[in-house]
Amino acid sequence: MNATEVVRTALLDAAEIDGLQSFAAEVEAWPTGSHVWGHYAEHTSDGPRICRTENVSACHPGIASLVSGSLRRCAAAALGEPVVAFKDKLNYKQPGGAGFSPHQDKVAYPGVERVMSILVAIDDCRVESGCLWLSGDVHDVLPVDDRGVVRADIADSLTARVIALFLRGDDGRRPVFGGYALLQEDPAWRDLILFHEYFHADTGAGLGASHQTGWTGLVADLIMRRRREA
Repeated sequence: MNATEVVRTALLDAAEIDGLQSFAAEVEAWPTGSHVWGHYAEHTSDGPRICRTENVSACHPGIASLVSGSLRRCAAAALGEPVVAFKDKLNYKQPGGAGFSPHQDKVAYPGVERVMSILVAIDDCRVESGCLWLSGDVHDVLPVDDRGVVRADIADSLTARVIALFLRGDDGRRPVFGGYALLQEDPAWRDLILFHEYFHADTGAGLGASHQTGWTGLVADLIMRRRREA
């Protein structure tokens, strides 16, 4: 299974984002028990809570327009061929729910070799809302627990891999600094960590802009979570 992750900004224009936020609120308020759309619940510390709604575009013309318009064009451009929308759904991240746990899409498409998933953030990505990490260098379906999310020990190993990008290895070098001798060796620079937009898949070297603390600075939250859980 070959996997490629791409982060796109400005996929939807301002009017489409406003519309999507309004559509999502309407869908979440739909009554339960329908045989047309599907509200699915999960158990949380606060009791059962809705975790996702499926078959949405078949029941909501606004979302159907986004799926058949901007999102389909995005997928077709990325794959270089016509695409068919297989399914769409809304996921809700409830406090204490599985929405904050690692997921994988491949298991949802048995027998299908080529799949593109488009994840659209309806709300701003913050630590409180879970953000979104795309784990690279994963080429196989990972083991899951009884909730269907990636098993905790596997998720922890992926977390360790992300953190290791910024740590000194046995050779005293940080992968994020790549071949920059100044950053690797100079005492005045070697402890000043840069948070790049993305990283080299083979070496871990930081790539893209590093002039400001970007979303990859959220690795600090991963480190703090591991300390709390230790």
